[in-house]
Amino acid sequence: MNREGVLSVRACQSLRVAVSILACVAGCALAAVTASAGTEWKGREELRAGSRYVINPAEPMGTRVVLEATQLWSRGGDDDDELTIGRFGGAVVDNSGITYLLDDQTSKIHVILANGQYVRSIGGDGEAPGEFRMASGTALLSDTVLCVTQVVPARAVRISVTGRALDDYPLSSDLISSYFNGCAAVNGQLVVYNGETVQRDGGLGLRSSFVLLDATGEIATTYWEQTQTADFANMEFDEKKDAGPIWAVGSDGRLVLNNDWDSYVIECFSPSGAREHIIIREFEHLRRPRAELKRAEKMKQDGKIPADTRLSTTIRDITKLLPRRDGSVWVLSSRGERDVRDGVAAKFDVFDRSGRFAKTLWLKAPFRAGRDKFDLVDDHLFVIKNGGPEPGDDELEIMCFKLREKPN
Repeated sequence: MNREGVLSVRACQSLRVAVSILACVAGCALAAVTASAGTEWKGREELRAGSRYVINPAEPMGTRVVLEATQLWSRGGDDDDELTIGRFGGAVVDNSGITYLLDDQTSKIHVILANGQYVRSIGGDGEAPGEFRMASGTALLSDTVLCVTQVVPARAVRISVTGRALDDYPLSSDLISSYFNGCAAVNGQLVVYNGETVQRDGGLGLRSSFVLLDATGEIATTYWEQTQTADFANMEFDEKKDAGPIWAVGSDGRLVLNNDWDSYVIECFSPSGAREHIIIREFEHLRRPRAELKRAEKMKQDGKIPADTRLSTTIRDITKLLPRRDGSVWVLSSRGERDVRDGVAAKFDVFDRSGRFAKTLWLKAPFRAGRDKFDLVDDHLFVIKNGGPEPGDDELEIMCFKLREKPN
């Protein structure tokens, strides 16, 4: 890889670290969610440059729905003598309830049964088949095959669920100089969040895209792409301007994406890559607390985040997107993430298949606001506790829950 490519990867990695640290500073088989009968949607639709915009008011059509969590298991932590988890890098769950938990610190995948029994850890740090480092995501290509994307050099490492090393997922020659920032699986094929350094206007640029690869590694569908000018001589990081998109791919191949820090805007793409519609919701930005900005500035002084990082005074409007099996999209906003209390992990906005703001959804679980983190995989909730970077911090613990809608 040339110098510019290395710098671009380092830039992206440093920014990911900076953003994740700033987040630390702040301390599907579910029933379809629809609006209550008889409620009237008060938004409007517009056609702009060939795209359908669904413009929603601040309030939903329906009332609040509560999801309750039943604990299935807990692994890691100070009392687990079998399994130590370095850092949670995501998880996938198969149809039998087996969890494949990516530990992107040890470059391993921990296999945990539905009852919490630890089976094995597979993978490992290295460059051989079945090994990886700098993992950016994992996906289930089939009931028996896992795939882990590696940032750089770009690889899609295949490994059987029993730990047998397989050949890498083939990659088109167009992707040889890329770096992979994440992945998803759709009907046995791989979707990658791809980045690369390109020539642009006599200089260099950074091109990002979401592409679906066929079984031979060729690009079958390009959902979205953008190119930004890169000034490698002045590597300043603007938390707002340089932040990557918030995105997710549903099991049916739909991509949902937000690419603007200060806009509650969600682009929705069909499995064929066509833009179906764009969701907009009336939303008031949430300002970052002054104390949080002061702590972040102190972290810059201490070298924990790059000193030239330009911090945003607002919190990103959208922090998580979850396309569901019923066609709806769950959206976690800055207010839905921050306006929580102990026992409530998040408050989601729920948009129906057509993009209309249907309901709000409260996710209730044993959750310590401002301390714990969470991830959702279909109807499984993972709560991530402890695992701080300082000496003496408690060991990382992962709690897994099954979600169900609370009866009214």
